[in-house]
Amino acid sequence: MKGNIKKLGVLVIITAVAMFMAVPTAKAWWPFHNTLWGKYAFTGVGNCLIQPPGADPFLSPLIANGVYTFDGHGSGTLQYVARFVDYPPGVIAVGKEAWEFKYKRTDQAQCFTEYFEAGTYPRLDWIAGPNSGSTNYFDVNGSCDIVVSLTGDTVNITCGHQDILTLTLCNPGEPPCSPIPFTASCSWSHVGTRVGE
Repeated sequence: MKGNIKKLGVLVIITAVAMFMAVPTAKAWWPFHNTLWGKYAFTGVGNCLIQPPGADPFLSPLIANGVYTFDGHGSGTLQYVARFVDYPPGVIAVGKEAWEFKYKRTDQAQCFTEYFEAGTYPRLDWIAGPNSGSTNYFDVNGSCDIVVSLTGDTVNITCGHQDILTLTLCNPGEPPCSPIPFTASCSWSHVGTRVGE
């Protein structure tokens, strides 16, 4: 009987030690203190204040889903499908977008800033709505805030929180940008789950 109690005691101690060892191991695999890397599938919502040339501005709500990819060295891509209200107001449109961006750590743990270098123009391929079949490019000014979970399993990306994103439409198929006086001031929030490296 005493032997069984001793064995049970040893088993409890081993289990307890293993649990305490597992916690730091689960957290330590994510090198958030150095960089951000991997693929994150996301969904999100937002709004853009659209200013068409010679017309009144209108608010365009949007919903999006896609994938962020971070290369671990400060460069990333964003590919997603967005559904939103197009011009004229009230018309629903769907676009497939591709962005290239840069990112860097801030002075806060697990926080990064996403920004856009001059000369990089996100591409928008219209797949439904009045502009279906056409392609546009945008000149983007502004930045986004990225917060990574402690384990690296999720990211929260907020654009327009501190710095409103301003998108200026370019002539179709003409990067570098030849601006058209059609702008959008946007903010949105994306929540992503890690799906790959």
